Amino acid sequence: MESLQKMNRYFHSFLLSLFLYSSLVGAIFYVQKEHFATMRKKKPQVVALKLCAPEIPQKTASKITPKPKPLPKKPDPKPVEKKIVKKIKKPLPKNPPKEKIVKPKPPKEVPPKPIEPEMVASKAVDEVIKPVQVEQKSQLVKQTTSPVVIFDLEKERENYFAQVHELIDKNKIYPKLAQKRNIEDRVVVSFVISKDGDLVSYEIIEGKTLFRSSIIDALQKSFPLKPKDGVLTSNTTVNIEVLYTLI
Repeated sequence: MESLQKMNRYFHSFLLSLFLYSSLVGAIFYVQKEHFATMRKKKPQVVALKLCAPEIPQKTASKITPKPKPLPKKPDPKPVEKKIVKKIKKPLPKNPPKEKIVKPKPPKEVPPKPIEPEMVASKAVDEVIKPVQVEQKSQLVKQTTSPVVIFDLEKERENYFAQVHELIDKNKIYPKLAQKRNIEDRVVVSFVISKDGDLVSYEIIEGKTLFRSSIIDALQKSFPLKPKDGVLTSNTTVNIEVLYTLI
């Protein structure tokens, strides 16, 4: 029973929808027919075209421009007359005066004065005494003056540190294991030296472990190295670089 009721409902809805669609289609056809009928009844419109002649422009009176007045001509400049100056030659004297030639007078001869024997003897004695006195003074200067020795502290310190570096470089021994493996290195060492030239302490800042024992042995062999008096006043730290290179 329920199925039949459902079927009736579907059927009624189908009829209603069919009616609605058919009425819509009928209305559309009716509107189109009315539109075509009104279009046929309308008369064709006539469009009239008029030809107009172009307007001829009237001739305008041309303006007469007055001619420019000619400018007055400038008068030509008057030529400047060059003044000719004539040179007047002075008349030469007929008999020029003769120059007087003055002859120089011969110098008067002065008789030589007689030389006294005492003056000659004194001069000879002075000449003999002077060089002897000079020699004696030079000998005195040589005896009194002694050579002055200038002590340059900075240069002496540089020389001492260079000597330390050379000794450490000589005392180093290249490790056999590094030679076999062809290993090269740069070892940086910092150490403290006393004023008497003894090794107080040391520290390896940079370098491979293969070369540490070698550089320690070199340091211990190189010290003590006594400096000159006054070069080191207290404990001083020195940083050096030792190269291990294969030739």
